[in-house]
Amino acid sequence: MTNNSREDQKLKTQNKLLNAIDRLVNGTAKSKKLRTHRLNDSNVAIEANQANGSLKHYPRVKKFIQIKQSHPTAEWADEGDFIDSETKMPIQSGVLVDKAESKIKELKTDIKKSEETSVSYRVQHADIQESMVNQLALHHSLTVALFEAIPDDVKEAKLKEFESNVTIGNFGDWNKKSV
Repeated sequence: MTNNSREDQKLKTQNKLLNAIDRLVNGTAKSKKLRTHRLNDSNVAIEANQANGSLKHYPRVKKFIQIKQSHPTAEWADEGDFIDSETKMPIQSGVLVDKAESKIKELKTDIKKSEETSVSYRVQHADIQESMVNQLALHHSLTVALFEAIPDDVKEAKLKEFESNVTIGNFGDWNKKSV
């Protein structure tokens, strides 16, 4: 086998993959193994009747699939950037990078906002907890002072009134030491 025939085989396989991309985009896929007619690496390999990992040897075809997903009017160019068939302008592969970077920036701002709200919630929680402790201390001292102002016979009547809230019973041997 000569080097030239290997190059020819690579070109034939690349053309098979490109034809498979066109068929998937046009909706005229021939393969019966496809579950969906979406444009992705796996479906292109199945439609081209190639092994599932065969696209790893064709990074330019993989890049074309990514660009074709975001720009359906993109056309294959043997060298350089791919071309938009409507505007005849080159489609920069950096467009995908720009979109990814903008998405990362959005996610970072969302993280910052959530951290800021989390901090504000923690501060608010601490303030509320402190005010509740102060309120409880004030309420307790007020209740004790009012209860001491009541005569003893009225205190006993009030305590007997709330005795029904106490649960008295045998709760088993959970507290007894075993011998």
